[in-house]
Amino acid sequence: MGKIERILNVLQQGQFTAKQIQQQTGIDNIHVLLWHLIKKNKIKKEKVEKQNAGKGPKQHFIYSLIVVQDA
Repeated sequence: MGKIERILNVLQQGQFTAKQIQQQTGIDNIHVLLWHLIKKNKIKKEKVEKQNAGKGPKQHFIYSLIVVQDA
């Protein structure tokens, strides 16, 4: 199984950050592959803000599969 397939298999389970995907797949150059999948319209990237205690908000990016609906 290739790197792209491993990323897509992980994302079938839900939404994850790049670091979480990297930990589950063991792929080092994860950001390059995620960018490639975004450009191919396979996954989407969403910005979310998480509140850190005492430090204020911090931005995170969540990656998820794009669901194709049949008409």
